[in-house]
Amino acid sequence: MFGAQCSERSIEWQNHIAKRLPKVRIDRELMEQVLIKIFKNAIEAIDERGVIEIRAREDRGHVLLEVIDNGSGLDPSHNNNLFTPFYTSKNSGQGLGLTLVKEVLLRHGFEFGLQSRSDGRTCFSIRMSR
Repeated sequence: MFGAQCSERSIEWQNHIAKRLPKVRIDRELMEQVLIKIFKNAIEAIDERGVIEIRAREDRGHVLLEVIDNGSGLDPSHNNNLFTPFYTSKNSGQGLGLTLVKEVLLRHGFEFGLQSRSDGRTCFSIRMSR
């Protein structure tokens, strides 16, 4: 879906997904929309020549999914508003993407977070329970 856009901007995808993960009950269509929003944000955070990592592993009987990018990172002044409806730090957009993500993840009962790490990379993590 994002292949052409990433190729033009030299954005590399790396997958680190454990072979055997516990099964998790999800609404497949809604979770697909969540991942599209997260991937789109990661791509937009990278100007050119970046990396997006997708990591999935078992974490104490749960599945921990992480989408990590080496883009521009998060401005700490925006942290409290990231999941607020109609809030955006971008020049374009309606500020509804992360609101939708939050709603879907809460309905699934999943824990999640978005943060810039000390190494400068940004990580969206989802801890999925069975």
